Amino acid sequence: MVTNFSLVPKDFVIPSLKNLRREWQNITDKAFQETIVREYQYFKFLVYVLNSLHYTSEIVKNPRKISFDLRASFIKSAIISASCIMEAVLLFHAQKRNYKDLHKNEEKRTFGNIINAWKKDSNGSKEIGGQNLELLEVFLNVRNHIHISKSAKNEHVTKKLGEKEQSYLIVLDHLINFMKQITSQ
Repeated sequence: MVTNFSLVPKDFVIPSLKNLRREWQNITDKAFQETIVREYQYFKFLVYVLNSLHYTSEIVKNPRKISFDLRASFIKSAIISASCIMEAVLLFHAQKRNYKDLHKNEEKRTFGNIINAWKKDSNGSKEIGGQNLELLEVFLNVRNHIHISKSAKNEHVTKKLGEKEQSYLIVLDHLINFMKQITSQ
């Protein structure tokens, strides 16, 4: 059976790299900034597709949102993309601020290690503390459990992603906007 896909709404303005560079001007290392900007552009497009993708078929005449499992895969991709952005931003600022608890071995600077370095620094913990820190730790945990090897062992992962889809997107947007405001000398 042939399935026809459409995007509703059809139009989406992809944020220009130039405008996104302005949004991320607090990342002063151009290589870091460019990587973050391009990932953020992809993240915005991914969320648009997730929210807009509909289908019809010989059986389904009126456009419907894509299925639960396919939506869960989109959410996983969005969580991974947003987590990569947050990890890069926090790493950039932790390095710039010379956080002591940032792992000396660059290969061991995981998202968890970077968050811990922020928590253990008195200024960093104040800046990122409270609700933002709790949300970051939630997403660290979610991201670590959405990999195929983990979700194959736990059938509830996909269900949970679907149930919390809009909440996840709202929180990811909040955290990314928070990341844009962080500055370092």
